[in-house]
Amino acid sequence: MDGFCINYLFFKMISGPKDFPQVFRTLQSWRETFVKFDIDDSSKIDANALREALMSLGFVVSPVVLDLLMSKFDKTGGKNKTIEYNNFIQYMII
Repeated sequence: MDGFCINYLFFKMISGPKDFPQVFRTLQSWRETFVKFDIDDSSKIDANALREALMSLGFVVSPVVLDLLMSKFDKTGGKNKTIEYNNFIQYMII
C-alpha cells in the first residue's frame, strides 16, 4: 500500500477537525508502543516483538495470524520477519 492509500485511510478515520486530537493521541500511542518494542533501535520489530506490542495494545493474535501479518507487512514479503514503523502504522489503521 502506498503513501496515498495510507493518507486516504487515515483521513477516512476522522470526520472533522474535532476528531484530530484523538487521532493524534492514538498515533502517538502507537509510536510509543513501536519504540518500546524496537529494543535494538533498528526501526524494525520482529515477529515476537510485534506479538508483544499487539498484546500491550489489547490484541491477541495466534501464531498463524502473526505469520500472515509478517508476510503482508514485511517489505520483503516475510523473508526478514521484521516490519518497519510505517508498516506497523499501516497495519494499525487497517
